[in-house]
Amino acid sequence: MARKSQTIEAIQAARIKAEELLRQLQEREREALAAQADAGKSTLIAAINRVKVAELSRADATTIARAVAKHGGETVARALARLSSD
Repeated sequence: MARKSQTIEAIQAARIKAEELLRQLQEREREALAAQADAGKSTLIAAINRVKVAELSRADATTIARAVAKHGGETVARALARLSSD
């Protein structure tokens, strides 16, 4: 009987170790996703700093930022390019 309980204890210890590893991987994944979601901000700010920007309300700036976050920079850039060609 002692042998079975040692095996169960070993299995439980391995499970606890695996759960901790999974928790660590999930945390690293969350951090990587957060970094990826904000990766383009410095590029956008650098580009904005190189051009003159007319007065812009906070609400309009937020709308533009949300559009970039939701649709991606490429899609928003294409839409803005169409406006620029009008």
